[in-house]
Amino acid sequence: MLGGIFMESVKLKIQSETEDKYELLYLDGVTTWVHKSLIRDNHITIIDNQVEVSDYLFRSFFSSYVAKLKHEERIKESEKTFAYLERIPFLIENLDLIRKNKEYYHLYFDRFRIGHYVVFRAGLGGLLESYKLETRLTGTCEITNQKYYIFSGTGSPFSGSGTLTAYCVGCDDLHSISVGTFSTYMGEFKQIQAFCPPRKNEEAKKQLRLELNF
Repeated sequence: MLGGIFMESVKLKIQSETEDKYELLYLDGVTTWVHKSLIRDNHITIIDNQVEVSDYLFRSFFSSYVAKLKHEERIKESEKTFAYLERIPFLIENLDLIRKNKEYYHLYFDRFRIGHYVVFRAGLGGLLESYKLETRLTGTCEITNQKYYIFSGTGSPFSGSGTLTAYCVGCDDLHSISVGTFSTYMGEFKQIQAFCPPRKNEEAKKQLRLELNF
């Protein structure tokens, strides 16, 4: 149910009650108040001061808690992505190893995408190939004179303008780059996606980090 895992039902303890509400306990410190009519109208039986609710009702009752978990998961995913971004030069150096393992080559990262109405995503290996060839997805930072690597962006299909996000090796930070030819970058990502479609594999990410010791 949580973290993308679906569960059919969840057991909740009735922590306390008022005349018209129950305080439901999910985990220590995670409670919510629910009107008694919601329990009654959904034909939920109270047994030993506990109720068993569907996954849908749980998400409805604990909506703020679920939203908080999703936000934390997004932050963790961004941190994982950044761990790879800051090692792009090292990964390019080890591209032969990545080429030999299709699970590494096609690794999916949620932030590696470009588009607006239509979104193109690319596997890690395809992006590294592009970076190695120094295509339009690379550039030189005006501040440090070192390389940056474009990995995401969004723009307008009408005006042609857009904003790209790149990781700069010299600044060790993300840069926003405004462009007036966004469709060109869309085309780059479209080609990479066709050549190297991404696949989700969290275990492969862990294995690659262990193998390359980062």
